[in-house]
Amino acid sequence: MITKRIVSDESGLTVAIETILLFSISVIFLGMIFLSFQGLTKSQGMVLMQEEFLSIGQNIAKRMSDMTMEAKASFATGSNITIKSEFSMPTKIADNTYTVKLLKGNILVESTSGPYVSVEVPLSTGIIVAENSTIYSFDETHSLEYDSKSGAMFFTNGGVTPPPDYISPTIDIISPPEGTNLSGNALINVSVWDNVFVTRVDYYVDGTYTYTAGSDYNWSWNTKTMLDGNYTVTAVAYDAAGNSKPASRYYNISNTETDPPVITVISPLDLSTTDFRKPTIAAQISDDIGINFSSIILLVDGVNKIANATFYNVSSKLTTIKYTPTADMAVTNHFVNVTAGDIDTQKHQTPENWSFNIIPITDTDNPSTTILYPVLTTSLSPGSPIQVTYTASDGTSGLDNLTVNVTCGDGNKSLHTETISIYPTVVYSLTPAETYSFSDLYVGGKNYTYKITAYDRKGNSAFAILGPLNVTLPGQASELEVNTSGKTLSGNTDLNNIMLRDNISDSVYPTITKITVSWTPNSSEKIQRVWFNGNTKWKSTGGYVPSGAQLSGTQLTLGSQYIVPGSSIPLELSFTSSVLGKAFTIVFLMSDSTTRTVTFST
Repeated sequence: MITKRIVSDESGLTVAIETILLFSISVIFLGMIFLSFQGLTKSQGMVLMQEEFLSIGQNIAKRMSDMTMEAKASFATGSNITIKSEFSMPTKIADNTYTVKLLKGNILVESTSGPYVSVEVPLSTGIIVAENSTIYSFDETHSLEYDSKSGAMFFTNGGVTPPPDYISPTIDIISPPEGTNLSGNALINVSVWDNVFVTRVDYYVDGTYTYTAGSDYNWSWNTKTMLDGNYTVTAVAYDAAGNSKPASRYYNISNTETDPPVITVISPLDLSTTDFRKPTIAAQISDDIGINFSSIILLVDGVNKIANATFYNVSSKLTTIKYTPTADMAVTNHFVNVTAGDIDTQKHQTPENWSFNIIPITDTDNPSTTILYPVLTTSLSPGSPIQVTYTASDGTSGLDNLTVNVTCGDGNKSLHTETISIYPTVVYSLTPAETYSFSDLYVGGKNYTYKITAYDRKGNSAFAILGPLNVTLPGQASELEVNTSGKTLSGNTDLNNIMLRDNISDSVYPTITKITVSWTPNSSEKIQRVWFNGNTKWKSTGGYVPSGAQLSGTQLTLGSQYIVPGSSIPLELSFTSSVLGKAFTIVFLMSDSTTRTVTFST
């Protein structure tokens, strides 16, 4: 049997989703049964009709339950939700017609021709129906509908439409009385009423949602999850139409402590064995009232290490304490004691004692390590980060730590150290290979040597060396940075604030000897002057080459070469007439014959 489900709200958006209702007996199978009915006795036909009526009623009840859940999931305060589910039924069973009627608490399926057969199917608690909404089997299609305005379920063509429900439920907190001192599990008992049905009661503590109660509407509140003090409990009752009503009372929580803190060993476990010389010693401490943190003591082999311990996931009632030795512990048995008190006036204390054994590591083999990048043929770029890719392994005791050392020919070093195996996990191989990027940058003209040193957990070591590798000095043009984003055009003839700088700090200095300025479209405009940082380097008069104002695309020789500094300086150009709306190309010729080209528009 195929149904179409339609969900809509007041926004006008409608979504149709086709689903398959897996009836226990399909339409095709029902047709087969209908044919076989012709050879059955009256009593046999009635039994089979009862079975089919039950199947139809159960599947409609299931669809109503699903729609109720969809309504709860879709409902939002202030919205009106309508859910429809279209379906079809056999027009006759055993050549007999029948009806399906919604009653309070159940569905009635009964024959309207032939022998009288009826079946009642109970509905889930909380499903509200429009009573006496009835459909007839001789109709081809049918539709179930839910409307949040009434909160009721009904057949669209069933002859009964439920009126909107605008009446809010009522609620009253019956017990405990307001101002009661609560401890342990306290039952919040409420009385509710609604003209149709109360679907749920939500509970809030000081405005924070805490619990939803179903049909019994009451709440067993474990007050030991709260600190002692005054709290306001608000219970909000809802009906099927989404109407709600709150009720509030304040209470005082005062739990009398009877239990001491609980200490749970995390690592190393009691009587366990490890070959890690710096194992992490950890335990969890909890208390139903509150932990007295100043009372916590951590003894390792009789020495209090609490000052060197770290607390994680800290709350007033729960925390984890961890201590990792800074030096290797001896190969022998070790003893741990953790003691913690609570904040109760009785000041309970709990001691927890355990021991573990550190055993020696047997490993006579050295680890191995390899530098994968750079290689001898790598071309290193000045100004790029120093980067090393490497791998290491030790198949016996595992890797303990590793250092990456990159030394520059001028004596500067870049150093990285990492711990690999961390208790209780042993790492035998760096798979995949690791890459480490230093914040230091390559300097042109310098040599670099790379060294990786790997240590296993026994203390054996091995290293790999590569280099020295030379960072080739680049052409001057590669270090000339040109920024046109802040350019301005004054009087449509003076182009200002084209910013230049040397972008790498090394022994290469961008030195400009000539400049070619081109623009399109071009007509009678001519360039007449060039400034670098306010200093004239070419102009149309005064013996510069070429002489006179020049057309687009003419190479201009600077009166003296200009060395661009590391800080930004402006390049400024002056023209004989407007260059607004032009596409520019500037080519800088450097003293090493390299060129830098930049394009932009005005």
